[in-house]
Amino acid sequence: MTQLSNDISAIKKKYDVVVVGSGYGGSVSALRMAESGHSVCILERGKQFEAEDFPDTVFSSLNAMRFMGGMVKSGHDDSLIDFRWGQDIHVIVANGLGGGSLINAAVALRPKDETFQQDCWPIEIRQEISSSGLLGKAFGRSEEMLEISCTPNIAGLKKYQALERSGSALSVQAEALPVAISFEDKTNRFGVRVNKCQGCGDCWIGCRSGSKNSLDKNYLPAATSLGAEIFTGCEVDYIEELPDNHWKIHFRHIAVKRKRDRQSLSVTAKKVVLAAGSLGSTEILLRSREKGLKVSGQLGKGFSGNGDFLAYGYGADKKVNAIATGLKNRKKVDEAVGPSASGMIEVKNFGKDHHDFIVQDGTFLSILTGTTVSMNLMHGYFRHAATNLIKGAYGGHYANMQTYYVVSQDNAEGKMTLNSRDRLVIRWDNLADQPAYRDVDDMLEIAAKANGGEYFKNPLTDNLVVGRRPITVHPMGGCRMGRDFETAVVNHKCQVFSGSGHDGGVYQTLYVCDGSVIPMSLGINPLLTITALAEYAMSCVSEGLVLEAA
Repeated sequence: MTQLSNDISAIKKKYDVVVVGSGYGGSVSALRMAESGHSVCILERGKQFEAEDFPDTVFSSLNAMRFMGGMVKSGHDDSLIDFRWGQDIHVIVANGLGGGSLINAAVALRPKDETFQQDCWPIEIRQEISSSGLLGKAFGRSEEMLEISCTPNIAGLKKYQALERSGSALSVQAEALPVAISFEDKTNRFGVRVNKCQGCGDCWIGCRSGSKNSLDKNYLPAATSLGAEIFTGCEVDYIEELPDNHWKIHFRHIAVKRKRDRQSLSVTAKKVVLAAGSLGSTEILLRSREKGLKVSGQLGKGFSGNGDFLAYGYGADKKVNAIATGLKNRKKVDEAVGPSASGMIEVKNFGKDHHDFIVQDGTFLSILTGTTVSMNLMHGYFRHAATNLIKGAYGGHYANMQTYYVVSQDNAEGKMTLNSRDRLVIRWDNLADQPAYRDVDDMLEIAAKANGGEYFKNPLTDNLVVGRRPITVHPMGGCRMGRDFETAVVNHKCQVFSGSGHDGGVYQTLYVCDGSVIPMSLGINPLLTITALAEYAMSCVSEGLVLEAA
């Protein structure tokens, strides 16, 4: 793949637009601002990854992880996987050029229109969700840019067949998931080579076959072709409003490993787009507020884990083939596993609290196959540990293990603050006791029994050693969208509310474009919504941009 980033020595002192982060919101913003004729600089904390750089063993995955929790911090600051160990919830986010697109399952679902009719959304969003509205068109443009498709020949995948049986037991029908994955060898319209999916099932840890339509294959190369400049290894500390209505972005160049060699740098811009994710953008604004920037008191509130839930059905009476192989272990199974998620069932009004759930046919990562014995021992599943020790991860009962990736809804009442060491902390009282987490157990009991299996919770996050806390890979909120300074951090255009003293009560040239602006738990995988909201926001603020076919 072409090197997209530049050496830090080439950075200019001033740009029209500085975009912080290169995930879905940041990549969209960079491209659309560049299309409008602006000089654009993208600052990304992580580095650019080639397909062969993604981890394929438990040891390489540990080396690719930055771990932060309380007063403890380990790993490199530019590691691929950013694991935030919390008191109430754990969070995993990506750290690299392309953001979350590097290590997600690439599921690109549209929310139901009624999702955007909730009172928490600004009236402008509610009015524009129809197919003829700006937000409706933004969804279509996002799907085209990311080249969304469904897994071909999905009916032949064993894990999808198991999902179908689970669906039947819950009186719902399985269906194919739209995913940002290529199922053919080709050079895409951005001039980037994309390979055919090998069905290894390891999308969640980075696509080593080069098949995922991650942002470094579409939005980002399109932006650089129009002159946008990317600088990796740049961690933004805070932003400062200057008297001439420009912005100063303060950052550290962390690409060098020795902290004493790291430079503290700054760059100025007419416009700033914060797109560092729910954790990153919130953290930057919290620090900026401490430095004097006037921001809504809602900053840091409304954090949601999107009701994420990972669990397993162990010992089905038919082969499930949901243990990812990666490329190196493909010969250990006699057929393809498929993408990390290829199908789903939509369960509505389940349980006494009438919850809705999206259940997807997930995979168990290949890098974890060597740890299954210890994980089962941690959970107290001694019989399963013994079986695994004898027959290995791809044999015996493990070949019949079903993986459930569930997305539901939570109350989005988490709160992010900075602790005494200037690190982000998430507090969320009584999170694990929410009704949705109780009902999901009952639902998955039925789903597992439909395949002759035994349901058990995720041994990584629900065990005797580390306690019982939810984990999310879909953090949202913290800079949530709304109608005014008193109730929200940004408006429908993703402009940051300033209170008073600025045009319209907003900073006209300061935006937040990522999952942090979503004001509620979506109940589906959020990547397409984040992309579409950024497309919509840019259509509102970028001169001459028309939201038609990409």
